Amino acid sequence: MEMNQNGPDGYNSPNPGNQNFNGFNNYNDYNKQPIPNGGYPPTYRRPGNSFSMAALVMGILAIISTMIFPIYLPFFLGSLAILFALLSKGSAKKFSTQALAGVTCGTVGIGLNVAVFAAAIFFLLSQPELMREAGAMYDDMVEQMYGVPSEDILGESMEDMMKELFPSNED
Repeated sequence: MEMNQNGPDGYNSPNPGNQNFNGFNNYNDYNKQPIPNGGYPPTYRRPGNSFSMAALVMGILAIISTMIFPIYLPFFLGSLAILFALLSKGSAKKFSTQALAGVTCGTVGIGLNVAVFAAAIFFLLSQPELMREAGAMYDDMVEQMYGVPSEDILGESMEDMMKELFPSNED
């Protein structure tokens, strides 16, 4: 019984003659030196790709952090997203898709943060009774913590200050 020795291991194999899965030889036929990367062209990694990925991640985190940690963190993360996107551009004429998405997400995160902050300020200013109650709670807390009324520390109670700042229609 005769064996067909096509493969590198001496037996019939689906990969005869040291070929890769496309059927091409991994060796240079001229000098029998191995071709780097299995005969495929070298992979090219665009410069700035890491920065554009970081911009996208920071932009998404800026949007998410608007709902969890408003005010400081979304501004920081959104600014980093914009900065990383600008750094990823380098000398290229256009932004990569990831960098553009990072700038968009960072800007949306900062915009949402400004909107949440403005809504909170509007809500506090439109509810003067909440501000007066907060002033009274502050006075009680200062007196419990320090044993001294807040009038002695501030010269006037916080509740009276809130009444001056936010007069009610009843007074």
